[in-house]
Amino acid sequence: MLDSDDIVRGWFSCKIPALSGSRPVDLMDTFQGRTMVRDVLERIERGEFS
Repeated sequence: MLDSDDIVRGWFSCKIPALSGSRPVDLMDTFQGRTMVRDVLERIERGEFS
């Protein structure tokens, strides 16, 4: 899905509309935040958004 380390680092550092404009890296310190990030990644994997 995310093919390289650079892409992963970039994605985690960008504001993501599906996360209400939050950066995934900023959400990783709570269980709820990690769940939100995981859910978005699963939706990307299923092709719901790119």
